[in-house]
Amino acid sequence: MRKIISPIAMLLGLALIVLGIGQQTWWAPPTVVSASSAKVHDAAALTVIKPNIEGISEDGVELTIKAEGDFKVAMGRTVDVEAWVGDAAHQNVVGLTESEDKTPLIEVEKVDGEDTVPDPTNSDLWVDVQEGSGSMLYRFSNADQDDKDWSLLLFTNGKSAAPTEFVTDYHVEPDRSGPVAVILVGIVFLLLGLAMLFGPKRQGRRRRVEGAAAIAVTGVLAASLTQGALPASASPSPNTESPSPTQTQSPAETESAAPEGEETGTGEEGAENEGPRVQLVNSQVERILNDTAKKLESADKAQKVSSAVKRRLAGPALALREDNYTARAKASDLAKLAPVGTNVRTYAGTTDPEFPRQLLIVADQDKSDIPQLLFFEQRSARSNYRLVSATPMVPGASLDPIDPTQIGKATAKQSGLVATPEKLFTDLAKNLSDDKQAKNLTSDLKENTYIQLIRQDQKKQVEDNPDAKVSFARSFEPDSLTGITLKDGSVLATGTLKSTMKSTPEDDGASLKLNDLTKELSGAESDSTEQTLTVQKYEQYTVLIPAKDAENKKIQVLGVSEVTRAARLG
Repeated sequence: MRKIISPIAMLLGLALIVLGIGQQTWWAPPTVVSASSAKVHDAAALTVIKPNIEGISEDGVELTIKAEGDFKVAMGRTVDVEAWVGDAAHQNVVGLTESEDKTPLIEVEKVDGEDTVPDPTNSDLWVDVQEGSGSMLYRFSNADQDDKDWSLLLFTNGKSAAPTEFVTDYHVEPDRSGPVAVILVGIVFLLLGLAMLFGPKRQGRRRRVEGAAAIAVTGVLAASLTQGALPASASPSPNTESPSPTQTQSPAETESAAPEGEETGTGEEGAENEGPRVQLVNSQVERILNDTAKKLESADKAQKVSSAVKRRLAGPALALREDNYTARAKASDLAKLAPVGTNVRTYAGTTDPEFPRQLLIVADQDKSDIPQLLFFEQRSARSNYRLVSATPMVPGASLDPIDPTQIGKATAKQSGLVATPEKLFTDLAKNLSDDKQAKNLTSDLKENTYIQLIRQDQKKQVEDNPDAKVSFARSFEPDSLTGITLKDGSVLATGTLKSTMKSTPEDDGASLKLNDLTKELSGAESDSTEQTLTVQKYEQYTVLIPAKDAENKKIQVLGVSEVTRAARLG
């Protein structure tokens, strides 16, 4: 009997082994699965893609983006993409799902909102913008990023429909528990057949029972392995030859400066905030600075501020340049304002995602080694950074390296400083006009060559006009204040003082001397006048205000820019 059963068991065992091996090799299901998106009707002007698309990969995706015609793909921080999109209608690429016939689908979800938006192409929020036409393979990975906080924004021009057709190939780990169980059962049958063929001819009933029990246990183990199959896991597909163009983007490729503070706090307080943060990378800063410099260069040539220039210029920086152009139209010998340097030395921006945001860039000009302190402000997600202050550093001033990891906003009444920014600029206005006012400020200020020159010049004007009453007055413009809080709690702030000098002859017949510049600006016909002369200027200051617990509590005036606005008689 066993001569019949033994070969049958061995043949069955071999068949099961071959079957199990086949299930893992030539009969195995495909390990690379293709999924495509369903057609979206009435597509919106924007499409948002986040890297951790559910069901594809936690580290990133590889998508073929298809569209009819040209389109663009912008990469930015997720919080920035969401801020720019705002209430606009858009599509979200949600993740993988299945159709009724179990075909993998990329789910695209429509969100209602405003139908058209401005063209997002030139937004400062984007780390990179790629252009495609018809089709683009985009590899988007956050594998090297600690925060994994980057997203894509797809669009055409803000009015036409954004791409909504996508195809992705992803790797599926096959279920190997079933084939392994089949192979094990096959081995058991093979061994059983061999044992029956070559084993002793007589066996006790007990041995037969034990053998049967062993076979039963093996069967149970095999069945449990088969039923305990684990769900397939997904991982990115290996890179293969792909259609052109192929765009590979990872934020890790761009060196960044990580730059937070409370309204009345310091950088340390900002560090306790565990919410989303923003930070500019080198490419963004260089793009902002170069575009600003280019627009200001065109304005300086035309001696006129156009609407295009105003997209990069605001606040005091805009007022100073417009006043300079107006004054130079009357007095061509009046000095021009310095162009903006494009050689970046360092930069630091606030990391709070709320708007407005501040950015300080320390740069120098191509033909000068004098650094400039450039303050920019971004009022909203859809507006760009605009220059609000540009002050060359004064002789003798120094600025320690800035730690960009904790940069907060500065406010007018910020506490924790040797003086609030508002009080400092108010006292500085009084002190520069008359050093007998705000006397305590003189001892709080670090010795500064520029301030000494201002006082010497004012003294000389009094001495040169003995028959006149000469007075100086300055007032702080509160709306001009902006600044950042550094990690050590100190504040870098910039503000504008409106300066007025009045000179009035004291006696009948007495006259004032007018230099060529004052004569041209006031429209005087001679080199002297018996009328009151009023000269108005704007003075922009950048200061470093130490924290109360700092070892060095001296306030530093780091940079100054001055513009003569007007001169009049009478």
